[in-house]
Amino acid sequence: MFGQDEGTQLWHFDVASGHIRRAAVHLPDGEWAGPLRWARDRHSGLLFTADAAGRLFSFDENKGFRALGRAHLAPVGPMAVVPDGRLFGFCGDEMANLFCCDTVSGSFTNLGVAASILEQRRYGYQFGDAVTGPDGEIVFGEDDNGGHLWLYFPKIKGAISTSLTP
Repeated sequence: MFGQDEGTQLWHFDVASGHIRRAAVHLPDGEWAGPLRWARDRHSGLLFTADAAGRLFSFDENKGFRALGRAHLAPVGPMAVVPDGRLFGFCGDEMANLFCCDTVSGSFTNLGVAASILEQRRYGYQFGDAVTGPDGEIVFGEDDNGGHLWLYFPKIKGAISTSLTP
């Protein structure tokens, strides 16, 4: 387990031994003011984080950090990884934009603002958390007093479509 330590460092907790090692890992060059946002890829075990300028990084315990690129707005808020390895998250102040990062190529796509037309038109402004469901759907939680949960269904790359006709 890793967590934010003092300055630009991470602590490491070894679950098996019960020992914590302070200043175990140094964060890459960047703007590391404020708390870190993390997302984890359940399949590869990679962790993802972003600095205050919107630069995203992957972290592998054995290989360290790798720069992925930059979201089109800063700061980066909650993020979640879908089964095909892509990273989705919100970025920007006031009215956040959803982005998608292909974690292999490092390419970013701006998917725009969250809008719902069910029952009544509603926009999502700021989001505080994200989690990926068992089928690749992402639940984003709004970060305000009247907040809602938003359910997003990204098309999963490599998904096989089955036909009911012979």
